[in-house]
Amino acid sequence: MSCNTFYSIQAVATPDNIKSIYWRMNRSFDTKGRDLEFYVDFSTDSLGGWEELNTGTPIIDQCVFVDSDKRRYNMVSDIWYRVRALLIDPNGIEPNIEIESQPCQVQGALSDKTYIIGKAILKGLYKKLKKGGGQQGFLLKRRIWGERCANCTDFDVETVINAHCPICYGTGIVGGYHEGIEFWVMPSLVRNRQRRPTELGTMDDYSINAECAAYPWIDAYDVWVDAKTNERFLIKAVSSVIELERKPIVLNLSMVKIANTDASMDIPIASPTETFENENVVTEELSPITDKFPVSDIEVIKSDQASEDKGWRRGLEGDDW
Repeated sequence: MSCNTFYSIQAVATPDNIKSIYWRMNRSFDTKGRDLEFYVDFSTDSLGGWEELNTGTPIIDQCVFVDSDKRRYNMVSDIWYRVRALLIDPNGIEPNIEIESQPCQVQGALSDKTYIIGKAILKGLYKKLKKGGGQQGFLLKRRIWGERCANCTDFDVETVINAHCPICYGTGIVGGYHEGIEFWVMPSLVRNRQRRPTELGTMDDYSINAECAAYPWIDAYDVWVDAKTNERFLIKAVSSVIELERKPIVLNLSMVKIANTDASMDIPIASPTETFENENVVTEELSPITDKFPVSDIEVIKSDQASEDKGWRRGLEGDDW
């Protein structure tokens, strides 16, 4: 099948050389009742020689893969990823259908120097996050493709007619949101409140702005969850704070607090790690950060439980890039 089935694929790297690959399918993508598995491949050449990275462990119901192997090669120019979607007949009668994405490079093929500058900027941001300025949380990516929810969508125009549906959480797609990705933000000191009348009485509209790294990609109507308080914020707008070669590095999020009565408050979230281990305080050498998506055997939280870098050359010091 055509790779046009994939809407986009993106590979990004953290300052400690952890690669994260994100993808999404076109809205019209339909599994037609087949089981769907994803596999991520790595190569040093976009034309071939692919190595499957998650052999024996298919990615199911998720849109992210973390490659923790540190690959140097020729800076970023020799690092390529692709994603394969495998459609499997649950009855074992029809042959499997495989769909390949276009290959992509880390950080959108930034030049080597610009890549190091971006890494230095992110290193400074992570230091600020760890030293008390950041808030730990989870990013819930809103589903834009998948099985339509028959419980709350209009048959003819497929619009959502029940914003409180427990099956799709008001998105119109079964499941509503992808599994939470651990995600840190740095909220601004300004928090805006505005009181408004509703059917349930007068409520506060509570909005904040926050800076974050530009990965994974973030869309309007995604949801950010505060790991400590379980407060949930709808992302209303996303804008670039820092760009290099037209590639966003740091973003600003405009977010509005979600009411406790909203269906998205019932989405289960995995417990976060206790600390943000993106660097060693003594040596200031980076070690793996905690942006891996949660695993299934850890505690679930429900709603009712309720520095600036001095130059790009610093990015060259002591890093295995």
